[in-house]
Amino acid sequence: NPGFWVAYAGQCLSVSDVRTAAEVRSSFRRFLFRIEGNWGEEFGRYVDENLSSPGATPCEALLQDALGVAGGLDSGDDEEQAGLFIDACQRILETFDASRAEEQEVARQLIRKVKARPGLFSEREGLLIREAFESSLERALVDQVYRPAPILDEEIELPDIPDDNSDEIERLFEA
Repeated sequence: NPGFWVAYAGQCLSVSDVRTAAEVRSSFRRFLFRIEGNWGEEFGRYVDENLSSPGATPCEALLQDALGVAGGLDSGDDEEQAGLFIDACQRILETFDASRAEEQEVARQLIRKVKARPGLFSEREGLLIREAFESSLERALVDQVYRPAPILDEEIELPDIPDDNSDEIERLFEA
């Protein structure tokens, strides 16, 4: 019943939008998931502002936002805007902290959502975000391997080593 959707959605739907129940549901879906107008471009701008600003929205929150938008996408949505959305997702996935299990799980969920919408996203787009994800995983592994040893809270006293080749050096190494 289109009247239900107008009552349920409130101001997001006008009476002129009401044609069929399917159109009303689609209009409500686009409103609910913020996929109206230049939504892909706007999401990309939001991501760029937050990735370039110190103290801005952390990547995990950006991934959650992208996951939410991806959850509302349908094969009939604007492909150009969807492409801009994928570009923004790629930038998030290239910079997120893959060493954090929580962020890594949200990133995996996002990739699964995109992969589940083959009518909207191409195989190439799916590959691009997967490569960005794998690049972050690789960076996290390299960082983990080459991370310097933690600094101890207590200072270690090193023995004084004499400058010459005296008997004192031999005694130090005998102990």
